[in-house]
Amino acid sequence: MSHTLINFNIPNYLKHDFDELAKFKRVSRTSILNRLIELYCRNEFRELEETSRFNQLLVSVKARNQPSAELIKRVRRHIKWDIRLV
Repeated sequence: MSHTLINFNIPNYLKHDFDELAKFKRVSRTSILNRLIELYCRNEFRELEETSRFNQLLVSVKARNQPSAELIKRVRRHIKWDIRLV
């Protein structure tokens, strides 16, 4: 089956307003809810993808800014020479 019935609670004032708008626009409540849920899902997936790309960028930048082992050795040698000269 390609459809599932969903039941949920809604405040009376909101149901009334929703029903009035659906009648005015001549669109079924089901159609409106399906469209809203689909838009919500699309937006959330987009946000998750953007967050994932942002996190990957941060990890990449952090990895590129890590000093190499050779650089650390040179700095340590330089510090040792500075200490000997003092």
